[in-house]
Amino acid sequence: MINLLNFNFNFISEIYNMSINIIFTKTFGQLIGDVTGHEDGSYSIENPCVIQLGQGQLGLLPILGTCEETVLTIQPSEALCVLTPIADIRNHYTAEFGGVELIIPKL
Repeated sequence: MINLLNFNFNFISEIYNMSINIIFTKTFGQLIGDVTGHEDGSYSIENPCVIQLGQGQLGLLPILGTCEETVLTIQPSEALCVLTPIADIRNHYTAEFGGVELIIPKL
């Protein structure tokens, strides 16, 4: 049994504060990742993946899978818009690339 009074919830707040968004780009199409906007209008995306939808299937293709870098910078001229993904896509991304997946049961 876990004593919740002594349990460290910091790791949950770190994951919860991830800003998983979809950014539409001219070159890559739809990218999903931990998106951070910058004052110059550019965006940084940590662990970016291309979203591939087809035949009722969702595919996430890591862009930087063959690189040492984990962050991709998108220039303002490349970014079309940034939107919030639906829960199913966000959960799929988090389960695959975000580390720990939190499953909160419906009551």
